[in-house]
Amino acid sequence: MNYDFQTNWKTLIKPLLHTPQIESAIRYGTVAFLKNELRSIVYENHMEEYERRLVGRRYRSAMKKRCDEYLETHPDFLKYDKKHRPLHYCQNDHYLNFEEDFEIEIGQKLIDAGILLPDKNEPNEETYPVEEDLQNAWDEYFGSDTHNKYMEYKNKVIEPYWNDYLDGEYEAYCLYGGCHWYNPTFSLTLAKMVVPTEKWRVKYGKYHTTVVNETGDRVFDILYYDPSDGTFGGTKALKHAQEN
Repeated sequence: MNYDFQTNWKTLIKPLLHTPQIESAIRYGTVAFLKNELRSIVYENHMEEYERRLVGRRYRSAMKKRCDEYLETHPDFLKYDKKHRPLHYCQNDHYLNFEEDFEIEIGQKLIDAGILLPDKNEPNEETYPVEEDLQNAWDEYFGSDTHNKYMEYKNKVIEPYWNDYLDGEYEAYCLYGGCHWYNPTFSLTLAKMVVPTEKWRVKYGKYHTTVVNETGDRVFDILYYDPSDGTFGGTKALKHAQEN
């Protein structure tokens, strides 16, 4: 049985998210994940075939050289900023979905309340009734000085609301694809804090790494959490962690 993250998130977990222990665990796990992503990108796209066949110290030396070269042209790749939630660093559309949901649920409320001024220069259907014309207007407006100035103002106004919105969603703290680095840091640290009556340990597997209790019948795995499953994804997490 996995921990019920959705039910307990706002009452038991959200208040802990910005404690030094949890922030440190998130940083450590996320940076380790990003370093592995860097090595994967370099191996697939920037190493010669003969370099991939090297072993031991010679392989590590070649990998380091190629990683350093990649970072020269992508200096922000490994930069971690705690203002971003772990989901931000995943290579998927989950984070964009959160931004869209925020705009629908909260963005308009801020405008209606007069807290956020609307962008009067934003192209709209009333000004451009033809879809192609509207798209062309957006292409021209997006990234312009006027648009950038408004977005700078908007981001400053919505920042506290955006942060509170993200902290209220457990999925914003899911580093999908990073189980080998994130569960031994964030999940293990959080498990010890919110369920201190259990003795938690990391269970490493080839395809998945999870967090289990001493008797092996309870799981604390936010990455496999599924509120629609009878075990909240616990059975699946254990099964995949046992596969070699």
